[in-house]
Amino acid sequence: MATSTALDDFRQRLRIARALLDLETSTFPDPPKPHDLAAVLGLRGGAAVLMVGAYERFLTECVQEQVRRIAERQPPAAFARLPHQLQISTIWGTLRAAMGEGAKKDVDRIPAIKVASAKVLKDTVSAEVFGVLNGLTGTAAMKKVADEIGLSYPFSNRTFKESFWSLWGKEEANTFIENKVDEIVRRRHVVAHRADALHVSRKDIADGIEFMDKLVTAINGTLVHHFDRLVR
Repeated sequence: MATSTALDDFRQRLRIARALLDLETSTFPDPPKPHDLAAVLGLRGGAAVLMVGAYERFLTECVQEQVRRIAERQPPAAFARLPHQLQISTIWGTLRAAMGEGAKKDVDRIPAIKVASAKVLKDTVSAEVFGVLNGLTGTAAMKKVADEIGLSYPFSNRTFKESFWSLWGKEEANTFIENKVDEIVRRRHVVAHRADALHVSRKDIADGIEFMDKLVTAINGTLVHHFDRLVR
């Protein structure tokens, strides 16, 4: 299975969520006693937030890492031969980043716009403009990353699903991946925005960690393979 720095970093972060689960499992009974409830909910809530944050950060870091393979390739990759959507993403992303920088007046943006325009004229591929999620998460985040690089949406792609099934150990329903991702994200939202972990079970956390580990491994393989073909 393909590896990347982004995947290694994701697994390090997921270990934190797993450590919280291990601490809860080794310290408290399930269901918890009333005087242990606050500690248990804190551990479960922390794990629920961490696993989604790790997923989101992985998507950004992995796509940028893979785009840098094109940006740093020697001899340079022919820009015109890159997927049209990737060309569009780097051009508009570069210009949008310059237009959106923190200057209060339009005139103060001019230096950044000139630098960005020069990059566009030179067909420079700017990795840092990819995977900027702007609050997107779950399936929507995956769709955005895939669209930016001219990749078909993995969660509805049969080849991707087969890769995931082999890691997961069995084939599930056709919408299993999307439904599971959205379930995990909804759970995070409830914890993060309502400070409510009462309905998060130990099994929810254990299953979520296992699922995210396999899912991100499959996504990593798909992204690496996509860019392997582009840098040849």
